[in-house]
Order: sequence, then structure tokens, then C-alpha cells
Amino acid sequence: MTDGQLTIILKRDWFLFREGIMKILKTIDSTNEYIKRNYEVLNDGYIVRARTQTSGKGRNGRQFYSPDDSGLYMSVLIKTINKSHAEFSAYMAVAVTEVLREFYNTKSSIKWVNDIFIDGKKLGGILCESSYMNAKLQYMIVGLGINIYRSDYPIEIIDKTTYLSKYTDNEIDINVLAEKIVAKFYYYINHENPLEYLNAYRKSSCVLFEDIIVESGNNSFEARATAIDDLGQLVVVDKNGNVHSLSCGEVHVKLVDSGDRSERHEIDNNGNANCNSCHML
Repeated sequence: MTDGQLTIILKRDWFLFREGIMKILKTIDSTNEYIKRNYEVLNDGYIVRARTQTSGKGRNGRQFYSPDDSGLYMSVLIKTINKSHAEFSAYMAVAVTEVLREFYNTKSSIKWVNDIFIDGKKLGGILCESSYMNAKLQYMIVGLGINIYRSDYPIEIIDKTTYLSKYTDNEIDINVLAEKIVAKFYYYINHENPLEYLNAYRKSSCVLFEDIIVESGNNSFEARATAIDDLGQLVVVDKNGNVHSLSCGEVHVKLVDSGDRSERHEIDNNGNANCNSCHML
């Protein structure tokens, strides 16, 4: 696979042929911003990937560090919008964790709602953005950044960040990784059973059944994450016993620092919870 135009045929038994075009750029400010500037002339499903981003974007205005040829930085344009913002983000999160497990023998987890973690450190993140005109949704962008190779990370994130090649002996071709993730992403978009992706999301969660801090604006409170409901909302119970259902975009959730290990519940294929010990994130 070379620079320029890369045609990906996403052929799977469970949905019809889908053809998208991936444009690979050497340097760009942000793949999300590139799509925003060009969305009118780009087709639904268009994908742009950059070798480096000078202003990679994270949630809440944060920067996503994107050094040259050290990670997967891509965005997908969605014009046929039949799913919610939260669902698209969850589809991509599940796609990433499943591809890393299936093809790179790496167990990653999802920190609600859009971060990918390995071994207690951030591997990557997802940023969904929307555009409206006259109160009508025009398009959505699903952006993804994954750290692939070791880099000189900024001092403020060096202890919180990790990279994929540290955890796998398998060869990593970033173009192939991108193709596999996109194929899995569209699998969940087109799948008829929404509970499949929700169960996969729950199984990969590193937040469920943990004590957390919920932050919303200038307010914060401690709670315990008890469930992810069928709308993808994180259900938490605060110290007063009040139940809150948290939706995408409203809050930032981070795990309470309560030691190196804690009780963890794994969700099996039948939706049952099993207690195990796991590393706190």
C-alpha cells in the first residue's frame, strides 16, 4: 500500500459490499479538521489518515500528540446518519479492542466513553464531532488516534501513555490495522442486533463496577459505576444512593486512585458478572 489514494473494499458476509476511499496525507493539522474543510466534496464513508498531525484533537479541546509515523491517526466521514453520536463512538471503541485482541493478541479496554487503555495507560482515543445547519444534522466525523510505536511523549503525559508495539510481537502495518478497524466499525453499524456491540462494550469496559469520580463542568462527585444501559449510558450510584444515567458528552469519568489493585467484575457472553482482580486504571 502506498501514499495517495487507497481503495478499501470492506467485504463481509454480514453486509453488502461497501467501498470507501482512504486518503493518506503526510502532514495535516487534524484529520477531523481536514474532513470539516472538505466534507461537501467527500463521499459518505470517506476516510483520511495522516502520518502526523500538528494539531491532533482530543475531547474538551485537549491535544492528541501525533508524532510522525508513530501512530494511527484517521477520521471517518458519516453522511448517512441512522445512529446516535454515542453509538458511533462505541462502535469504534469496540472495533479497536476486538481488532487488537484478534490480530495482535493484545487485551485492551475501554474507559467510558471514548478512551482505549492497556495496562492502566492510555493507548488511544476517539473523538466524534457533528455539524448542524438550520438545526439539521449534516454529517458526523468519527476520529481515532492510536499510539503504535514508542515516541518522545511530552512530560505531562509520558507516565499516562503507552503504545501498541510494546504489547505485541506481531508485525504492525498501520494501513492494514486501519482497514481491519474500519471493517469492524462498519460491521457494527450494519449489524441488526444492537445488543451484540453493547455486550462487547461492557465486556471491554475498565470502568464497570469501579469507584469513579464524575466530573461535569465545575461540579464533581464520587460514585460507583454499576451498569452500561442499552442506550450506552453509564449508570452510576453516588454516595447518597442516588442513581445517575450519564450520556456521552456530559461528563468526564476518571477512576478513583485507590491502590494498585481492586475487585473487578467481568461480563460474560450471557451478561453475567464474574468477580476478578484487575489492575486499576
